[in-house]
Amino acid sequence: MVQKRRKKKPSRKLLSRKNLPILGVTVLFCIGIMAGAFSLDHIYQRHIENARLAQAEQAAAERAQATLAQKKSRFIELKKQREKQAAQQLAATQKHKKAKATPKEAPKKVAFSSYIPAASSQIVAIVIDDIGYQRQEGERTLALPAKLTVAVLPFTPFAKSLAKQAPAAGKEVMLHAPMEPKKLSYWGDGLKASMPEQALRESFNSMINDIPNLVGINNHMGSGLTENAEIMAWLMAELPARGLYFIDSRTTAASAAYDAAKKLGIPTYERDIFLDHSRKPKDISRQLDKLVQTAQKNGMALGIGHPYPETLQVLEQRIPQLHAQGIELVTVSELLNARANRVQLALQTNKHSGTPKTSVF
Repeated sequence: MVQKRRKKKPSRKLLSRKNLPILGVTVLFCIGIMAGAFSLDHIYQRHIENARLAQAEQAAAERAQATLAQKKSRFIELKKQREKQAAQQLAATQKHKKAKATPKEAPKKVAFSSYIPAASSQIVAIVIDDIGYQRQEGERTLALPAKLTVAVLPFTPFAKSLAKQAPAAGKEVMLHAPMEPKKLSYWGDGLKASMPEQALRESFNSMINDIPNLVGINNHMGSGLTENAEIMAWLMAELPARGLYFIDSRTTAASAAYDAAKKLGIPTYERDIFLDHSRKPKDISRQLDKLVQTAQKNGMALGIGHPYPETLQVLEQRIPQLHAQGIELVTVSELLNARANRVQLALQTNKHSGTPKTSVF
């Protein structure tokens, strides 16, 4: 009997060898997938980076355009301002020429006090600045029991009413003319160094015309403007026809205002003491003592204060004491009268004694 041959089963070793190509392909496929994924991720990251770079470049370009537009706008604005200033200067020049050709009515002279203190008296003039904004402080100033001078700011709410009340209260009226300072960024409207000559003169005269009963002028601020000798000469030239005096508040040591007034023969004086740099009553009282000492030494002195409650309180308390000390409180015009009289007496004495003469102002 013929025996059937059994089919031999392939060995595991043989199966393993046959599967090698499949495994290899599988591995290669997996590697390919991983490489593709890595490549796609790299491409995506590059795309993101390029997009960000493009956004940054676009933003930079927009900023550059905005800056350029801003500069262009500023240039146009500056050009317009310069054209406007040039037009104003041209108009002022033409108006000045026309004004010279047309005769003007002479401004009215205001007579100030004719009283002359005795040559032997020690006199003090006190000026209270910044009158016009507050009615209550202004009226309290007018009620002080002595001759004083109030310096009224033009175009303020109570300027006219307080200036009208002043003479009946025994007070003299000055214009407190706003002038450009050096450092303050905001100081209100007033006389500026950038203004043409005719504009300055007209603005100055408008201030003078705004205040009733005024007999003199002093400067409000003005540390920048009063150092300009040319501008001070322009302004002082407006005063002789009106018969006004000028008091230099001396807001700067380099002020040219006093010399400009003196050259034109305008009655003028320089402030000796500021009363209330500090608003503490004890400091104000100390400054008042310095003012009295100056008067005792020189025969006269001029102090400037403000309508602060502390200043008014000290003056209300101290004025009776000043009378007791032999100090005569006078208006500014009376102080100027006294000085002119004393200088005249000195000139006469010098003439008889043969000593050199001194200047009246």
